[in-house]
Amino acid sequence: MDKYEHMAFSIFLIGIISIIMYLLNIENDYSLALPILIGGALPDILEPAHHYTHRKKFHSRRMLKFLYIILPIALIFGLFVNWVLFIFYLSIGYMGHLWLDASTPMGLPY
Repeated sequence: MDKYEHMAFSIFLIGIISIIMYLLNIENDYSLALPILIGGALPDILEPAHHYTHRKKFHSRRMLKFLYIILPIALIFGLFVNWVLFIFYLSIGYMGHLWLDASTPMGLPY
């Protein structure tokens, strides 16, 4: 996947989350957009694709499992502290990036 596909998927995630927030009557000021876009690009910033085997610790199933644990914790704390919501949305973007990479023939390393 290239950076444009990752950014397009991040925009798709922003749309889905905005719809969910609308259906739950949660006010949406679209402050979630920037952290999701940053999170969607972050794995490739931390581990640039210099070679086709560039996927190491930041592009791994271990990192995806870590985010599955962090996401609910960040959501709970985000109800009380605004900056934690930034981490929550950043994690959603990061997970979206890893989901797309996992769908490629090369997949994600353990």
